[in-house]
Amino acid sequence: IGMVRYFGPDSVKKAVIQNRPEVVIQTGNVNAYLLGSGVPAKKSLLRKITMEMANRADLPKVLDAGALYLAGTSKSPTIITPHAGELAELLNVSAKTIEADPIRYAVEAANKFRVTVLLKGNETIVANDSRIIKLPAATSWLATAGTGDVLAGILGALLALNHEIVSKDNLIELGATASYIHAQAAAKSSKGPINLEKMIDQIAVEIGVLSH
Repeated sequence: IGMVRYFGPDSVKKAVIQNRPEVVIQTGNVNAYLLGSGVPAKKSLLRKITMEMANRADLPKVLDAGALYLAGTSKSPTIITPHAGELAELLNVSAKTIEADPIRYAVEAANKFRVTVLLKGNETIVANDSRIIKLPAATSWLATAGTGDVLAGILGALLALNHEIVSKDNLIELGATASYIHAQAAAKSSKGPINLEKMIDQIAVEIGVLSH
């Protein structure tokens, strides 16, 4: 993608620039939004900014972590990325209930909130109101903290790259593609505990493999 813009509090902007100086922190045009990664579920300035971004434009959106509660509030193509516990909160059931029948509840959420659902787990499920894609089992190390943020980033990049053709019907393919790249990068960057930096570096390699 051409660039990544970050919208958020000044204190966080400083940390972003220190770690990723290529990120643009000025406001400007974007082609898609990734909202919620690192945002707490409780009320906060970050949550307020997230809500403002979600309502600002009719652009494709990824809702992750602290933005999942916004599912169903946007008319633009939207994909949500919960794990079982987060989906349980959205549907007011237990996490064990979700884990016992993930396909059923991914589809239920897709219909209830009019979104595409990427339900993270050992076997990731991507579903909309008419289709289901079940990904092969991935390494258990993907339960490591931070890997979900990496997945959301891959998905946000795919939405931005394909913004001109993104629709509620083809978001399911983009979700499955992001999940596959994510799983391959994790598996090939480490045979044991995941190093996020190495995993991120491997993403470009996996995209190159898919492109040929």
